[in-house]
Amino acid sequence: MGVSPSNRNPIGLDVLFLEVLSLSTDPESVYYSISRSQWFFKLLISRTPTYYAPLGQDSPTQIREHYTKQAVSSFPHILNMDSSGMKLNFWENGPKPGEFYSFPGSSLTPGCGPIKHTLNPMVTGTSVLGVKFTGGVIIAADMLGSYGSLARFRNISRLMKVNDTTILGASGDYADYQYMKQIIEQMVIDEELLGDGHSYSPKAIHSWLTRVMYNRRSKMNPLWNTVVIGGFYNGESFLGYVDKLGVAYEAPTVATGFGAYLAQPLMREVVENKVEITKDEARALIERCLKVLYYRDARSYNRHEIAIVTDDGVEIVGPMSSETNWEIAHMVSGFE
Repeated sequence: MGVSPSNRNPIGLDVLFLEVLSLSTDPESVYYSISRSQWFFKLLISRTPTYYAPLGQDSPTQIREHYTKQAVSSFPHILNMDSSGMKLNFWENGPKPGEFYSFPGSSLTPGCGPIKHTLNPMVTGTSVLGVKFTGGVIIAADMLGSYGSLARFRNISRLMKVNDTTILGASGDYADYQYMKQIIEQMVIDEELLGDGHSYSPKAIHSWLTRVMYNRRSKMNPLWNTVVIGGFYNGESFLGYVDKLGVAYEAPTVATGFGAYLAQPLMREVVENKVEITKDEARALIERCLKVLYYRDARSYNRHEIAIVTDDGVEIVGPMSSETNWEIAHMVSGFE
């Protein structure tokens, strides 16, 4: 039968404890290690069979329980106990090993990981084109969603009807466009529920988007889109542009993406040499530009939609394709 720990006269726990403290010049770090990893009691168990427990007597578990109680009573200013083991008074509300500490006033929940921002767009759409004409506005975009250089999604719409006076098209990250579209649709619903006879004008949507884009840019988490807003309100055509930084302007012709280099000169040539252009002329111009982009832009696709807004309302036409001719393709050289 083993000798009860209470009947022994071993060297005191305080001697061993001070011996452990002598290993470090920073007692607080030792206290932390003792309470968190319980290595101190492993040291006790490794020593106590030699000093206090001859073969066949008290088990290491009994010895540990005894010295745990003795440690708590000997050092009340350092140690205390809870159901999960030892814990430091100055670490009372600390995190468990492997978890994050929830600082006061922080909205970060423990263990939720880092906050992630959009660093690169994933599924993207290319150019959006817009032209004012007498009595309205026309905008167009193809229906390709590119995953890098892969033509991944070939039937996605990048044009939306905001209300009976406003249309919108977006290039850039498609997920961000879907998020933006969802918010705008809910805004329009909330406005209609007021029942006061008012609705968002194209200028109002354009102005709101400039604030949203600039706000997100300032948070280093932009909506990775370039947006074209067209509308016809109170007898006046409106065509505006907003990019992911909040840069915005109005113009008779607008193009985003690769279209700003290829299609914009073609549209300006027509608009600047005519006092007015009709709806049919504007549509023919847009379709011509879409064909040029399909020839020259590797991220475009021969499947597109056209949105037209006039005093009669909004019409979205498509999907449709352009007639193409590749007979002279073999003559184009120097780009291999």
